[in-house]
Amino acid sequence: MTQSASTKKSAAKASKSKATTKAPAKKKAAAEASTTKPKSTKPTKTKAAAKPRAKKTAWKSRAVLRTVEAGNSVDCQVCGERIKFRAKIRQYQAICNVYENGKWSHVEHFHDECYVEAGRPFGKPVE
Repeated sequence: MTQSASTKKSAAKASKSKATTKAPAKKKAAAEASTTKPKSTKPTKTKAAAKPRAKKTAWKSRAVLRTVEAGNSVDCQVCGERIKFRAKIRQYQAICNVYENGKWSHVEHFHDECYVEAGRPFGKPVE
């Protein structure tokens, strides 16, 4: 009985070694098959057929008026006071996207009245 068990183990080892030697051959065959595929017959695009790109627009700083919302925690750039939400009073704030050299830099917040007092530094706000 021990002899038959040892022959089974040796047969199993032999089959494992055969499986490992066959695997690379399969990979090589697959690699060769992929390299021998015919190339596509689709015509390539020429530069003349490509669409022209739109010109980049230089972004400019701008302002918008928005209502002050609950949980708002920003300070006014002019007076330095916190822009606070008040439930009974509908307040507005000027929010300004500031661009430098055509790239966005930062956001500035103003009380509506402070923005007018400052001379509307980023133009008339859009509502």
